[in-house]
Amino acid sequence: MSSTPLENVPNPAGQPYGGNPEEPGAISSEWDQLTSGVSAAPVPTVSSGLPKPPPPPEKWLPPAMPMDDGYTVYSSHLITIADLIKSKVSGLEKAIGDLRSAWNSGALRDPSGGGLVNPAIMGEGPAVYWSTGRDFGVMMNMIPKGFISAATQIADIHVDAVRKLIDTATVYGESENRNYKVVKGADGEGFGGLGGNAREPGAPPVLRQVVIKPGSLAPTDTTTINWQDIMSVLHHLEPGPCREAGGLLLALGGELNQVAQQVADGGDQLALHWQGQAAEAALKTFEKMHGQAAALAAEAIQAGNVLSWVGNDVFPVFKAIPSPGVASGLTEDIREAFGAWNLSGNVDYAGYFKAQQVAQQYLTALDNYLVQAHHAIPSPIARTPGS
Repeated sequence: MSSTPLENVPNPAGQPYGGNPEEPGAISSEWDQLTSGVSAAPVPTVSSGLPKPPPPPEKWLPPAMPMDDGYTVYSSHLITIADLIKSKVSGLEKAIGDLRSAWNSGALRDPSGGGLVNPAIMGEGPAVYWSTGRDFGVMMNMIPKGFISAATQIADIHVDAVRKLIDTATVYGESENRNYKVVKGADGEGFGGLGGNAREPGAPPVLRQVVIKPGSLAPTDTTTINWQDIMSVLHHLEPGPCREAGGLLLALGGELNQVAQQVADGGDQLALHWQGQAAEAALKTFEKMHGQAAALAAEAIQAGNVLSWVGNDVFPVFKAIPSPGVASGLTEDIREAFGAWNLSGNVDYAGYFKAQQVAQQYLTALDNYLVQAHHAIPSPIARTPGS
């Protein structure tokens, strides 16, 4: 086997060779022998690919409504529709509460700003130099808070719609003591600020968009971290926060889908039991509400799938990598030949250099997975479709 050329043997100190410069082959052979003896696991790969985004939510369109010179209201049906939406909003509020409780408990984060590594090695520890992990941790802080804010907006909009539906039914019901009313002439006051009426159509609900990730993420410059610190970061990875946040976001997305579906079902029923200009305005608002809830559901499911992938598939693989095995000592010939290169009397620089190379490859591979995950997280969220 050919030996490494002498000029390719690393010389970090920039000092001349010791020993006999007439015999460079001996140095090269010793270097090859030492580096080939370093045991190291291969760079791991994650067998499961990055989760694909869910399909775009189906758009719900209000049914066509007959237009004439009157309006029709079956007030008890409006109350039934309101109660069904309210029941789904209760499930959404519970999912928001679960996410908020986990956030407030610290289960989704740590003082480093993300819950990626055990706090025991934070502060002045090696993880300080892991810039990709630090920035991913910032995103891990932003995601739960962002979805809590966005989903709370959705819940508030629907609670307000329920209140206005009940108020509308009450107004119509009090005007005539029976379950329905058919009047030829001008439309009634209708749905208040939500659906409006012939004179005041009412403004559709508007969401405040929320940014949930930094603008970019790049792999760490691994040349600034020694291999022992890299392995310490990997061995102290914490899959739990990503895994738990992912599960809570998937649950939140499921509840948002339930709300969206109930709004669509309620809108279909609303068209059967309430006609007129106020009803038409209300259905347009239902369409907007459905689109907002369905869009946020897709975003929560996407973010939940990505974080679950990091917590369940990526981190465990890298956390389990064994440290490279480094030989202990140098032969007298190569110790003399390397001279000042030897870091200490008991350190094999050749083994150290090989371990450094391998550890850098490990961290770069992990960083590349985190960059993929960052790219797949939707942001901003809470966008109103069509606006």
